[in-house]
Amino acid sequence: MKQKSSSKKFIIYLIILVPSLIIFLEFLLTLIFSFKENKLPVNRFGAQKYDVINGWRNIDKEADQNKFEYIDQHGLINTPFKSSKLKEANIKGVIITGNSVAMGSPILFSDFETTFVNKLETSLREEDKRIDFINLSNSAYNSWQETVEVARYLNSLVLNDDLPEISYIASIGGIQDFWDFLDVLNYRSYPIKDYYKANGLMSWDSQNGDYLEIISSSQNGNITSAFRILINSTMLNIRKNSNLFLALKFFKHNYFRKGLLINETQNYQLNNEIENYTALKDIIKNKLKIPFKDYEVKRNNVVDSKIRNFEILTSLNPIGSNIFIYLPSMININTDINKKFAGIPKYKNLDLTWYELKVLEKDYRNVLFKKIKQVSNLEEFDLSNFGQRNWFYDNSHFSVTGQDRLHEILLPIFKNIII
Repeated sequence: MKQKSSSKKFIIYLIILVPSLIIFLEFLLTLIFSFKENKLPVNRFGAQKYDVINGWRNIDKEADQNKFEYIDQHGLINTPFKSSKLKEANIKGVIITGNSVAMGSPILFSDFETTFVNKLETSLREEDKRIDFINLSNSAYNSWQETVEVARYLNSLVLNDDLPEISYIASIGGIQDFWDFLDVLNYRSYPIKDYYKANGLMSWDSQNGDYLEIISSSQNGNITSAFRILINSTMLNIRKNSNLFLALKFFKHNYFRKGLLINETQNYQLNNEIENYTALKDIIKNKLKIPFKDYEVKRNNVVDSKIRNFEILTSLNPIGSNIFIYLPSMININTDINKKFAGIPKYKNLDLTWYELKVLEKDYRNVLFKKIKQVSNLEEFDLSNFGQRNWFYDNSHFSVTGQDRLHEILLPIFKNIII
């Protein structure tokens, strides 16, 4: 009886003390941060909203919750200079499209003016003051979503004096379309066969699909879905507003995760072990476990889809110039060839090494560039062979050094086309 009584007391104390401790720490951290000059980084939860046309996108400046300097009043990525059609004539509007890499993540969040895109605008304006960059990039956007964003821009520019006519479009990145390719190869755990999902090559993805399906189910009276929305909303509110959560996240990033990220002080050595699979056909047979002909069908379907996107993109800017730049990534220059690729959890079941991933990426890229040369009014640049380990923050995002190096490489390309 005494043991049961002690257990009950322990549970009661635990129920009382844990919430009390959390509340105390929250108030304490709020008080400390209110007096401290060097505050923790701004919590970026809630910096996106769902867009019924194109999936998740950055919130606009008019939204009350937007406290982020890197987002402007339209929800576009901020650039150092903004023109006005009321004050200036002959503006050279340069549209930048892409995913979070073209946004400049993660450097964007702390100093948006130092991203490679914004450095490009600053450098180009030293020679031509008419140049105005407009960065339409959004996290996880593929070439279809990039095209949709350009169409949105064309529909909106007549209503806004700070949105110039398009003279140039530059799609920068390429890696998101390759992730789409891996999704198609990963179809067993990432089902995209349903007609409305369009093989996962348009705006539908697991994040967008789950969001809409939960909302729709809740609206139709599913109590479980409604409860999930309540729980998710509560957790998101805590993530957005809790100083304790932000402090724990900051601690985790600096003392636990930091050692796993690519940084400029680490030394790397080539792993000289013999690779298990060196040929594309071996990888397809032993890892993807599908006939080579099936692989070719999947690859060609994905590439053809991307080519159609670029044909649409160039048709939206028939008089101006259009550019496609395939950026380097850790896939292209990684020397840990036998290490398992675990950068994106949903591809874990593919059981690919970095070397095997590199073989797949090269095959996809070669076919893409062979076909993209047939797209009229499009200049293509393959920069995949550039790069060093200290250029990268993770698999595809660039460090401060990487942002600087990209700026140096891209500047002559843009000068030759724009100036």
